[in-house]
Amino acid sequence: MLKDLLSYGSMTTKIRSMKSNLIKTEGYYEIASLSSVGEFINYLKNYPSYEAAFKNADESRMHRGDIELYLNMTLYQDYGKIYAFAKPTQRKFFKIYAKRYEIVLVKGFLRQIFDHRTIAYDVSLFSERFKKASAVDLAALSKCRSIEEFLQTIKDSEYFPILNVLWEAGVKTLFDYEFALDIYFFKYLWKLKDKTLKSHELASMTKIYGYEIDLLNIIWIYRSKKYYKVDAASIYKNLIPITYKIKPDLLSKLIESESPDESLKILSDSYYVKIIERMENTSDIEWVYFLIMDDVQRKAAKEYPYSIATIHYYLYLKTEELNKLTTALECIRYGLSPAEIAQYIVKAT
Repeated sequence: MLKDLLSYGSMTTKIRSMKSNLIKTEGYYEIASLSSVGEFINYLKNYPSYEAAFKNADESRMHRGDIELYLNMTLYQDYGKIYAFAKPTQRKFFKIYAKRYEIVLVKGFLRQIFDHRTIAYDVSLFSERFKKASAVDLAALSKCRSIEEFLQTIKDSEYFPILNVLWEAGVKTLFDYEFALDIYFFKYLWKLKDKTLKSHELASMTKIYGYEIDLLNIIWIYRSKKYYKVDAASIYKNLIPITYKIKPDLLSKLIESESPDESLKILSDSYYVKIIERMENTSDIEWVYFLIMDDVQRKAAKEYPYSIATIHYYLYLKTEELNKLTTALECIRYGLSPAEIAQYIVKAT
């Protein structure tokens, strides 16, 4: 305990300070009452964590993609702030965070190409720590306007063989490119955590990421049966090839079940019966995913306050805050009432 305190003391204090700047429940109610995108941007300027990003923003000329970019920039800036407090041994694990956020950016640049959009990415807003940790030229990628140009730009990175094989096979859908990157990330982190962590830190991160992978696979199976009506072979193809608490035979039963309701019944006799229990009050399985992941990470941070779990929980909370703000922005753009907007964003606080 003393060793952990000495190792993480200053970083934990920094994170506690940053956590105090997260938007509280009353803040989300205030956001829900805003009536325009301009009001939304001006409101965020009052928060220390968003003031710098939106300081020079001209709300009258900003489109949705621009705003989402500026929002996400604050996450990369937080990454840099925390990294500055990390010791050399701790910084090894930050490779996982850098890789996850880098892949989010790569997917964003791909989405821009597929959607035929042009967004002025200001890469100067990225923290220097993050830019140095990145394996790709973010500035160059932000300017790509075709898949051919994109692939040429990443030719020397680990992403090239993953995406180029899809392009050569004639794959034309954004989903396939994004999914291939997601698979790569989860395989990458599952190996890296074992090389960089020990003892309770390894145990807590294995649990957190193991839960996430299992739940994402369960959600994919459930949604495939409820919304997409795809066959079992297609479901197998699009699973993350890692399991934590789900045994292979259970996974097979879920995939081969006849309906989404039947797949949930199968879970009632498994480790993830808690999904069934949570869904007694909601039909939104993504909301159940949020509840379970929040509970897992919060407990890990509480059990080991001076560990990587505390860092992970803060970055998770920040990511969820950005998701809520993006949802609120979309609701405001479509003219939803304050009560309707609050239903989407306040329940997740």
